[in-house]
Amino acid sequence: MTRSLMDDTSAKVPLAVIGVFLLLISVITSINLLRMDVSMAKAISSPGEVSAPDTALLYAKADLARAINYAGMDALKQLGETPVIKPDNGSIYFNGTEGAPD
Repeated sequence: MTRSLMDDTSAKVPLAVIGVFLLLISVITSINLLRMDVSMAKAISSPGEVSAPDTALLYAKADLARAINYAGMDALKQLGETPVIKPDNGSIYFNGTEGAPD
C-alpha cells in the first residue's frame, strides 16, 4: 500500500507538499521585501536630507525662546508699571488709596 510520491499517478498532491511550497514562497517574498526596505531606508536617510529637519527644529526652538523672552520682559514691564501688591494700612508706603498709584 505504501507507494512512492514519484510513482503516484493519481494527480493528488499531499497537503505537506503544498505547505512546503507556500512556506518557501513566503520566505522568498519576505527576503525580497526586506531588501527593498533596506534599500529605501538607505536612499531616504542621506546626510543632506536628515540635517534639514534638525536645522528647522533649531530655528523653531530659537524663535520660541525669543518669544518667551519678550513675553517675560513685557510681563515684567507691566508688573512694574501696575504692581499687584496692596500695602498694609500701617505701612509707610500706604497713601490711603488702597495701593493705587499717585
